[in-house]
This record gives sequence, C-alpha cells and structure tokens, in this order.
Amino acid sequence: KESKWALQLLNNCVQAIATNNVQRTQHLMWVLNDLGCLTGDANQRLAAYGLKALFGKVAGTPTAAQAYHHNLDASATAKNFHNALLKFHDLSPWHQVVYTATSGVLLDAFEGKDAIHVIDIGHSQGTQWPTLIEALATRQSGPPSVFKLTVVEDPCSGLGSGSEVKSRLERFAKVMGLNMELRMLVTPLHSLTRDAFAIAKPDALAVCAHFRLNHIDSSQRQEFLNFVRVELEPDLVIVGENDSDNTSADFSTVAVEVIGHFWSFLDSMSGAFKGHECEERQIMEHLFSTSVVARLASGMELSESRESWNARMRSAGFEAEAPHDEIVETARMLVKKNDVNWELRNEDNCLVLLWKHRPVTFCSVWKS
Repeated sequence: KESKWALQLLNNCVQAIATNNVQRTQHLMWVLNDLGCLTGDANQRLAAYGLKALFGKVAGTPTAAQAYHHNLDASATAKNFHNALLKFHDLSPWHQVVYTATSGVLLDAFEGKDAIHVIDIGHSQGTQWPTLIEALATRQSGPPSVFKLTVVEDPCSGLGSGSEVKSRLERFAKVMGLNMELRMLVTPLHSLTRDAFAIAKPDALAVCAHFRLNHIDSSQRQEFLNFVRVELEPDLVIVGENDSDNTSADFSTVAVEVIGHFWSFLDSMSGAFKGHECEERQIMEHLFSTSVVARLASGMELSESRESWNARMRSAGFEAEAPHDEIVETARMLVKKNDVNWELRNEDNCLVLLWKHRPVTFCSVWKS
C-alpha cells in the first residue's frame, strides 16, 4: 500500500491549528521538521514544504509567503528557469497536455487564416510556442502572411527575461521561415486595455490563459473575463489551469485540499525524475510551493475548480467548444508516454489530467 505519512502528519497538524491546540501543533511541527527534507523522497519533500506553509500560518506573518517567493526569484536565473521549464515539460504532462491541446485547437480553428494573432497570458516563458510556430510554417495550406504573438508577462514573478524569450522565439521563427511579430507586455492583468494589444480587426484572434487566472485577485476575476469577452472580442479563448478548489472560508478544508493537490505534484515529480535530484527539479518544486505557502500562510492565490471557471466563462458570455477527437487522441498519446499513473479524461468539454485518479489540471476551449 502506498505510504502517505507526510500527508497524514500535515493534515493532523492542520486540525491542531484549526482547534488552537498549541501543544499538539508544536509537537507535530517538531516531527515534520525532523522528518522533512527538500531533497528526499516525495513524503520528505511534502513534509518540508508543508511545514514552511503551516509555520507561516501559525506565525501570523503574511509577509512569509512574499519572502519565500523572493528567495526563489534570487535563486533562479532566466536561463536556469527556462531550462527547468523545458525539462519539466519533457518529463511531465502537468502543463504539457494543456500546451499540446492548445496547439492542436489553434491549428484546427485557424486553418487557412492568413493573419493570426495569439495573446499569451501564461508563464511558459515561450516554451510552448515553437511547436505552433513550426506547424504554422509547414501548414499544408501554406503559412499565414503574419503570425502575431503578444505575450503578457507577470510583472510580479521576477522570473525569466522577456528580452531573452523574445529573441529566442524570433530566431526560431526566422529559421522556420515564418513571418512573426512578437510583442512583450509587462502589465498587471487588471490594468490591461485593448489598445495595448494592437488588435487588427481582420486578424483571427485567440487568447490563451494558461496557469495565470488563479493568480488574479478573486474579486477581479469575473471583471477580467468580461474584459476579454467585450473589449478584446476574441474568436477563441483557451483556458488551462490547476484543477483544485481552495476557495472555502474554512482553513481546514482549504489546507487539506491544497496539501493534497501539492502531494499529487510532488509524487508525480518523483516518478518523472525517477528519484534523481537536479537543479531543474528543485526550481519547479520551489516554484509550485510558493502558491502553497501563499495560500496557507497568507490567504493569497485562491485556486478555483474547473467547474467554477466554466461557470465564470459562461457568465462572461462565452460558449464551450468541445475539442475534436484528433486533438483528444493526440493528448492521450502524450499522456501514455509518461508514468502509468497518469490519466486523461474528456469531461464536460474539458480535457482533465489526473494523477492516481485525482484531477490536477484541465484545459477548456471557448468561443465568443
């Protein structure tokens, strides 16, 4: 039977914190500190990262999460972060299923279109776009006369370099013979305007929101989706996010969900890297853990489930579009190349990725 001792210890600690049992909380934190290790197996890593998050909660210092994020920023150079993403995408379908499905959907929807504009609201550092660039350049109907890519960077992340991303993608597009116009925007999502994107009416327009929507303040999420629908008027919107609901006002409920989702990530990483320790693994695990610390220590980054995001998209006026069978099959083939514990389901017009039967990420397609 699979051992989940760290998960059990952390959940027990959560209950002790929730009931204000100081003595038991201190004891369990001492045990977690003794057993946890950031370079150990999945249980040891969960114990170490989980302890940081719960300590921030107990200490009552909202800045704990911000300081923890700053430590990551200082340790990951643009090149190291880019290499970590490439390695992660090569070994795990966590993000890659969303990116693979996105390329398929865009190629299918914009077949024969002469001018294509894609707005990238994500944090892939451009790693997902070479596949689409190559596919457009070698398209059977011929490449588009222009492919416009607007990347909206996260101004708060401090990770990666927009100039390096731009240079890298432009070089690749030139090699492939594709006329690409690439613009980088460093603007908070709530401050974006239509003018910032230089949208031309004849262009086929798609917005790809990948693993960034849950970083928007919960009070501004519906407003942002309304902005995308009304102001940008895209032909297509592709949403990719972590499938986890931690919006409850009850700390215990939130903590159990957050820690359980994080366990799936660390457990899958252990399988992906086959127990091997490397800088790329450390960077990705540290990056993911910042959301865990932010949510548990200071109540930031409320993650919503796919059902909740689907409801928000419908409320904004979008209509769900089922991915074609070929796209679903391509995503399934990608998943099958990885650990046998991965599974892909097509539910309610969403591609849902699961690790050991637990949903972890999803991808959905929407039309105006």
